[in-house]
Amino acid sequence: MFSQIVEFTLVIIRYLTDDTGRIDLDRFAQIEALSDLFYAILTACGDCLYLSSIKFFWKSFATALATIEGENGDGSVQTITTVDHHGPLRALTALDHPSFNYLRQILDEAITGLHHLQAYLQTQGQSDEIQHRCQDCILLCELVCHTMRHPHTPHRADTLEAHFRT
Repeated sequence: MFSQIVEFTLVIIRYLTDDTGRIDLDRFAQIEALSDLFYAILTACGDCLYLSSIKFFWKSFATALATIEGENGDGSVQTITTVDHHGPLRALTALDHPSFNYLRQILDEAITGLHHLQAYLQTQGQSDEIQHRCQDCILLCELVCHTMRHPHTPHRADTLEAHFRT
């Protein structure tokens, strides 16, 4: 699993930067929103088996963000790369609590970013496993929206693919 996370982290770093190494700020903001959302889910619900795709993506996102932050900043890294969860494992309904209302501010950007990432992964010919993990994350994000009663607009990766083809 570790080698898969490292490999996917490199994919995310390539996704976040252009050929000259410059950071795409829109993509960076979307991956940052996804990292924050997935961190909140893992903190609230714990290391549940049904969240394995979210954990995999979060670990890769957090590592990619921390790497870029360390290389492009003053060397200090603010990105959280470990999850502390205390207590029993919980269902996603744990997010239906006022303390998680702040997630509403990042849900749309996170989900849009996840759909853009899915389209990118498809154009890059990523493995079926990565594609399925991405789809799992999308479905779980839709469930979070439903749980929090947050309206969202579904996207289809095939309509975004042309954006990533060169």
